[in-house]
Amino acid sequence: MTATSIEQQEHINDNDNQQQQRGIRILLVDDNFVNLQVLSRVLRMHMASIIQHIELAKSGIQALELLCHHAYDLVLLDIDMPVLSGLDTARQIRTSSDILAENRVIPIVAVTTNDTADWKRLFVQCGMNGFISKPVVPTSLKKTLIQVLNTGHSPESLAPFVPLPPSPPLPPTSAAAQATPSVL
Repeated sequence: MTATSIEQQEHINDNDNQQQQRGIRILLVDDNFVNLQVLSRVLRMHMASIIQHIELAKSGIQALELLCHHAYDLVLLDIDMPVLSGLDTARQIRTSSDILAENRVIPIVAVTTNDTADWKRLFVQCGMNGFISKPVVPTSLKKTLIQVLNTGHSPESLAPFVPLPPSPPLPPTSAAAQATPSVL
């Protein structure tokens, strides 16, 4: 091992120790209650030493509400959810001024069956830092979460998310403008 790689490993170990001392707060988001229970159980069994708290949200909307009022260190986010998808939830987390400032920059990890290169690019575009494939393999879950928490991105080489300023609202389309009743 070179001096540089030893220093890098010591830095990673220091980060691991800091997180273990404080414990991480995780927000799990999935519309399927069984998936929430299974993932929560896997986390508690395989990462208990570094977890302080796991909060469960059954929708993207509920997750956004929690992120407005409670600080977390990590979000595990299902992609395929009704009403507000995981992709839209991630975009809102990154851009909404209603979300606590510290939550707008925390790692977001997709939990998904969609693990193609196109989907990975889409995850990055939405502000996600990594992904975990379903069905979840405990060793892969632990490896990915430790990597994301220490470096801001997963070993699958998703780039770390850099927040961008919110884009201005789009002007209404002519069809939408015509469909909107005018007030006299």
